[in-house]
Amino acid sequence: RAAENDVGAMVRSPWSGDWIYFTGMDPVTLVRSKTGPGDERAERRPTPWKKLELRQILPLKSRKRWLAAFSDVTCASGACYRAVTAYSDDDGRTWTRTDLRPVAGVERRSAGDRRPHWYNDGCEPTFAELKDGTILLCVRTSGPHAAFYRSTDGGATWGEGRPDPAFWQANTMPYLFRLRDGRLLFIWNNTAMLPTRDLSEYPELSEGERDGTWESVFTNRDALHAAISEDDGKTWRGFREVVLNEIRNAGDFRELGNWPGEEHDKSVHQTQALELADGRVLLSLGQNSSARRLVVFDPNWLLETVRRDD
Repeated sequence: RAAENDVGAMVRSPWSGDWIYFTGMDPVTLVRSKTGPGDERAERRPTPWKKLELRQILPLKSRKRWLAAFSDVTCASGACYRAVTAYSDDDGRTWTRTDLRPVAGVERRSAGDRRPHWYNDGCEPTFAELKDGTILLCVRTSGPHAAFYRSTDGGATWGEGRPDPAFWQANTMPYLFRLRDGRLLFIWNNTAMLPTRDLSEYPELSEGERDGTWESVFTNRDALHAAISEDDGKTWRGFREVVLNEIRNAGDFRELGNWPGEEHDKSVHQTQALELADGRVLLSLGQNSSARRLVVFDPNWLLETVRRDD
């Protein structure tokens, strides 16, 4: 177990060699260290931001700039989990925040719904820098497709979020990851949300389940897929199932020993990746103790056109 003041995971600056990261939510705190993970005396400086969940921080290659992505969970005006980015041009000492516009066209009620589902018009942003310096950013929504934004000025401003019909998704977290050879990897749940039911059928539901929030995460997060692009996201190949949740048929995940505080969020999404020395990808996935897994796969497997077994 890490020490109480351990800085945890950080990213090293290619310019100064310092280690930089954000932590906390109220307020968000900027952490800076000369030595990196394990440092218990790192500089900690509160920011004016509150209730932001950090997704990732990345030093850009096309310019001397840090770029960070967050989810705003203030739930202003009845909407939660908006995408936020911030950039720094002085090696992480000061930051400029940009709030992305919601994805247009996301409905609160879909075909087959007996009542409104959990509404989400863009959160948990994930991004990658393309070869021409454009930033490609993807967000999670409660619409039927993953939605993408683009920035041509290093994340200072963003275009409209546009759903891509190639990627079905069920209000789950997407993930963009750049491989060392320049190819782009996309990990997501290639599924669709189930229709919401009549509440009178389930008198035992909690308040959060009744308003649609937690009912949505019980279903359709069970098939995790991957695709790969060799042309910076213009075209994608693969669309192969990486993991199928082994416990997807359990009537209630609470029967499987999950800690009570984590029972709401379920199944095989919420991913992070590392590229191993041999080019394979180590993927961490799963949002509860019953479904959490580490998976290793070769990205070239996504390009295969023939499958067989013996």
